[in-house]
Amino acid sequence: MSKASTRTHEAIADDALEFVEYGKNYSCWLAALMTAISNELDGCAGKDKAAARLSTAKDLASLGAFLAQDCESYLEHHAGNLRRELEGGAQ
Repeated sequence: MSKASTRTHEAIADDALEFVEYGKNYSCWLAALMTAISNELDGCAGKDKAAARLSTAKDLASLGAFLAQDCESYLEHHAGNLRRELEGGAQ
């Protein structure tokens, strides 16, 4: 038998809003990162400069992938917890 949640729907909703804000912040960071990648690839004049910019762009893209996966995992975990609380009998 599962233990019923002692938190109210209001408390759970407050947490949900916090997670939405977290997701919003991550989206802003990812947008800035994609802009940086785009800017890095603009104006690649010369072979050496283009190779260096491409390397930087690849590093930034790897960071973007990490941030996106981290955000997805974090939100999925906490959404599951909130869902279980609501199904478990929050007031």
